[in-house]
Amino acid sequence: MSKWEVPRMWEGGECWIIGGGPSLPQQVGVAEDVIQKVRDEVIPMSVYSEYMEPLYNKHVIGTNIAYMLGNWVSVCYFCDLPFFRNNKYKLLDWHNLKVTDTGNMPVKEYYLHRNIKKLKRNNKYGLDPDPDCIRWNRNSGGGAIDLAVHFGCKRILLLGFDMRVDNDGQTHFHSGLPSYANPTLERTFTRFLKAFPFIADDAKKLGVEILNVNSDSALEDFKKVRLEDVL
Repeated sequence: MSKWEVPRMWEGGECWIIGGGPSLPQQVGVAEDVIQKVRDEVIPMSVYSEYMEPLYNKHVIGTNIAYMLGNWVSVCYFCDLPFFRNNKYKLLDWHNLKVTDTGNMPVKEYYLHRNIKKLKRNNKYGLDPDPDCIRWNRNSGGGAIDLAVHFGCKRILLLGFDMRVDNDGQTHFHSGLPSYANPTLERTFTRFLKAFPFIADDAKKLGVEILNVNSDSALEDFKKVRLEDVL
């Protein structure tokens, strides 16, 4: 895994970040029977891609398994070693930009790391001034925001940042990550949410606008907007 300096490739521009929230397919108009078939792994998650055509010409960071929505996703960002272990061969076949700040990547599988760009990890909350470092903020969505700022974005739109369990007990729109064990559900999302006031404060200082494209999100630190109003 080669040393990498983050390019300001989206300087002054806009970026969409796709999180894993279960509301995402409903937001883009996927029928409930299709959503259930994806949950049951009868059909692949990639069927959602056709509903997301308005994002094809956007700069998009997909957190974790969201990269599998399609090659229109510009960047895959992940911060968890278990995610890499579960997806290492699929990641090898996905040829867009892949970025991580995960430590202790297995050296014995070094060939699987090729084209994965590695950044340092800072365990503080907020946005890191060092462009070679990611503040992962204890969750991949927070780390992806820091990455987007390093790319030079001045407007960031968050899609699928529910930060809550839905009415069906779902924590993700896919089955690519295990659902959190029931006793820890609320604690997990509470832990995730702690980082965002720091991110919001740093973003304001940097002149970066962050919008939450989910009116029912538990994340209250950014202005909430409707999808149809920002496409």
